[in-house]
Amino acid sequence: MLMLSAAGAHAEITCAQLFEIAAATVELRDRGTSLTTVLKNTEDLRKANKLTEQDLQRVRQVVQESFTRARSPFEIFQECEAQKSATRPPYETGTSRP
Repeated sequence: MLMLSAAGAHAEITCAQLFEIAAATVELRDRGTSLTTVLKNTEDLRKANKLTEQDLQRVRQVVQESFTRARSPFEIFQECEAQKSATRPPYETGTSRP
């Protein structure tokens, strides 16, 4: 049900992946899948050793928030991008951005 594309063992989850998870959660909810069932699917990610425990907790939070309509998939994506931008070190003068 919930899949992570291109996530290797203990790969850091991307904002795009969080968006995909949130969107899939909304779709599952709209089809009548229970929150309990969707959350159980996050266990498959843990068993497959695809995520760190911290990222797994983040996925569960995204599932909960998108399922209950607390935040939209787009809001989740925007917040993730803002957090990543805030934690990036500033570029020194004279260096180019990657």
